[in-house]
Amino acid sequence: MADFIRVQMGTCAVYVIRGKGGNILVDAGNRGRERKLFRSLEKNGIQPEDISLIVVTHVHYDHVGALSAVKERCECPVAVHAKERSILELGLSVLPAGTNPFAEAVLHMGDRLVERGIFGFKPVKADIIVEGVMDLQPFGIEGAVVPTPGHTVGSISVLLPDHNAFVGDTVMTFPCIPGYPIYPPFADSPETLLDTWELLLERKVRHIHQAHGGEVSGDQLRKVYESRRMKS
Repeated sequence: MADFIRVQMGTCAVYVIRGKGGNILVDAGNRGRERKLFRSLEKNGIQPEDISLIVVTHVHYDHVGALSAVKERCECPVAVHAKERSILELGLSVLPAGTNPFAEAVLHMGDRLVERGIFGFKPVKADIIVEGVMDLQPFGIEGAVVPTPGHTVGSISVLLPDHNAFVGDTVMTFPCIPGYPIYPPFADSPETLLDTWELLLERKVRHIHQAHGGEVSGDQLRKVYESRRMKS
């Protein structure tokens, strides 16, 4: 079973995956929350320099807000998908499309906050550009980074051989929106998102770790996937 630590960094949870030869961090959380991460690392006997890689599941402010500070302290490379490299390195705040009327209303307010810089983050240089499946063995982890687009065009996930998956916002529990269990209220391409869910099911994921909720089972994913496919 995967050995990992979940740290709530504001509105976004990040994950430290511990391997036999290293540790990787999945996402970096909201701006100004880096101290919480470092306290959690220390509590678990991990030094910042023990982090061998930071995987950015996608470039949204709540996932990369603390990235600059975390990268500086850990002194490790950052991996991001090629299609989101430029917005990370330019520090651009981009919001996804809504998949329902409530989400679209929220995004309308979000656009104003972007204009005011509320969702801003410091630009970060990408060290590793992901275009396909990337083996994590060089970083001490048995597993791979896999493209999982849909929520954003460059979303990526970490998949482990024990059927654990760390998926960012590819799955999202949003209990305040009735009828949308684990289906993201925000996605640039809903059809592509369902294709990604199909990929995860084909890879027999059983334990899905998201950024905005608790663990989701493969059976839960399949149930919602089949329901959404029937409607599409």
